[in-house]
Amino acid sequence: MSIFMVDDTRSAFLILSRPVILRELQRYKSERKLSDVAKRTGLDNARLTDFLNGRREISTYYLLKFLQGGVVSVKQILGNRSISELPLDDQRLIYRNTMIDDELVDLLQKADQKKIQLKPMLKGMLGEAE
Repeated sequence: MSIFMVDDTRSAFLILSRPVILRELQRYKSERKLSDVAKRTGLDNARLTDFLNGRREISTYYLLKFLQGGVVSVKQILGNRSISELPLDDQRLIYRNTMIDDELVDLLQKADQKKIQLKPMLKGMLGEAE
């Protein structure tokens, strides 16, 4: 059983991301750089402050803004976890927003289930050192 099993109405990745995003927002605020986050995400300072003060919850829409703006990374959010531990819908959310199509997501999922190590294979095919 995955540690990410959650109610169907909640994204496991979103649940994991909220404290990471809030921690990063707090850091930017303490460095007096919240306006930098606003510029990178296209969100205004008031909205960011609402997140920090708990007046507004971070939805998938805002999560994607923070990812696309480089405020947080998938790796930061997952920590030591593997993306393959997430429910497939969450994996699709991540891959879709990094320009990977559904067919490739399905192939990646199948390879992961069969314990096929794709990174070394792809690096070898691309001529990149391991």
